[in-house]
Amino acid sequence: MRATCGAVLGAVASALALTALSTTDAGVDHPSRSRLAGAVSSVGSTGDRTTAIVQFAPGEESSALVGLAQIGATVRRRLPNLAMAAVELPSAAQPALRALPGVAHVSPDLGVQRTMDDATPAVGGDVARVQYGLTGRGIGVAVVDSGIYNSWDLRRTASDSASRILVSVDYTRQTGRGRQGDPCGHGTAVAGVIAGNAAQSSTPSGSGLYNTRSFYGVATEAHLLDLRVLDDNGVGTVGGVLAALDWCIGHREKYNLRVVNLSLGHPPYESYRTDPLCRAVERVSQAGILVVCAAGNRGRVNPEVNDGRVAYGTINSPANDPFVLTVGAANTLQSADPGDDQVASYSSRGPTRGDLVLKPDLIAPGNRIATIRPWHSRLDVALGPGNRVDSAFYYNRGSGKYTDYYVLSGTSMAAGFASGAAALLLQQDPSLTPSDLKARLMRSARKVWQTAGCTPDLFSRGAGYLDIPAALRCGGRPAGPALSPTISIHSGTLCVNGAQALWGDQALWGDQALWGDQALWGDQALWGDQALWGDLALFANQALWGDQALWGDVSRTALRGDQIGGPDGTNCN
Repeated sequence: MRATCGAVLGAVASALALTALSTTDAGVDHPSRSRLAGAVSSVGSTGDRTTAIVQFAPGEESSALVGLAQIGATVRRRLPNLAMAAVELPSAAQPALRALPGVAHVSPDLGVQRTMDDATPAVGGDVARVQYGLTGRGIGVAVVDSGIYNSWDLRRTASDSASRILVSVDYTRQTGRGRQGDPCGHGTAVAGVIAGNAAQSSTPSGSGLYNTRSFYGVATEAHLLDLRVLDDNGVGTVGGVLAALDWCIGHREKYNLRVVNLSLGHPPYESYRTDPLCRAVERVSQAGILVVCAAGNRGRVNPEVNDGRVAYGTINSPANDPFVLTVGAANTLQSADPGDDQVASYSSRGPTRGDLVLKPDLIAPGNRIATIRPWHSRLDVALGPGNRVDSAFYYNRGSGKYTDYYVLSGTSMAAGFASGAAALLLQQDPSLTPSDLKARLMRSARKVWQTAGCTPDLFSRGAGYLDIPAALRCGGRPAGPALSPTISIHSGTLCVNGAQALWGDQALWGDQALWGDQALWGDQALWGDQALWGDLALFANQALWGDQALWGDVSRTALRGDQIGGPDGTNCN
């Protein structure tokens, strides 16, 4: 094992009880395992019924399904590509469920909820399109979200009305609702960042329209797979997300599906090693599909006020999984020059809770991103005119013209930029694996981009700021899985633990390869002037997942995507 170490604040060393940090292996008892043993409680319950996600032991799914029927459980969703199932059962049968042969792990079916004209140039998306001629053509990107509105910006060209949304599948099971469209509005915004072609803000030849700005996404000819897991109100279930991920594995070849965008997540309540969402994204990655996850919007100590205090250890699940590419948000300050860009105050920070994985992997623009407006969606109505882009901003015939764009903020938007970038790399070289993509995007990310020469800490910016042209120039392939490393403390020294030297003689996670030419920790303490954990010891003397039952009241907390705030980007946590 390769480890890169640096001095660390004494306060941090005393705050961490590292004996409680290692994830439980199969067959080894642990305080968190005793909590997990009673995982299924009132989540999703109706009367005397409850719901759960069951993970099967290898090769024992058939026998476990027989046992489920015997205890009165109903399989609501079979997930064969994930070796899981979403089940409903009598509450009294929970102990029997946990004891069934072939059942490896049980988790609650948590509720789920939704968590560019200056932004695209900031990461070089315009360079990829104009100089490299790369548009993501032929690459399938699955958007697992609230649906996608069939905007003109998602058609093939301004003159070709054929949609680039190749398929729409609805896992929300809303009665009376069709399988297409986006009544919530969140998924369309993400899709616009990934693949919008600016058809509604470009001037067709001879049309008489005069556009002064065009709102391009990153991969303007990529194909989209619309997998709806969030309903009109932006609410769904983990089971729905798992079903969508299972679909992705089964349809990879048919649609050349190479990237999955997950702009949703929940605060982790168990290790990534047992979390069903994390287990699922690992299966997707192993099937040859890059999974891009929004880091989350919990980066402020005070969510309602940007008072400068940073909340570390706030990465959401499944963004906490080492296999995925986890993306935090940058604030471009409404300029195309990245020299003034900052890490957005609300962007979730690492390391991950419980497992101490070094996240996010990189950051991308996420604040006040102009993207496709799905007319009359819940978000459109709730945000109102204040978040809509005035037509005078991109149309020189004055205001009053209807607008097809609005402005949103959050790590959801940032994840869209990274997903679009991956599509460009895959068009350039279709042989790239998920590890190739992740390693190249991280290695090529800008380590220092601010004009003043300042660099945010690693747990805020990861490997750096997305740089698409640099990624397209980046060669080499990692020699193994590009797993995000963990951190640990040895004799008062904080270490980054890389599993292997993925770049040959130079370790992937070493100072030079990924984190820039500066010493890993720089001259400042790793996390700046304040202690990593602030006033709260993340893993002090309390049990790993807190004193309350693992799936107690917090279990009703939704799997959050990005709560969209006001037009100034505040309250976007």
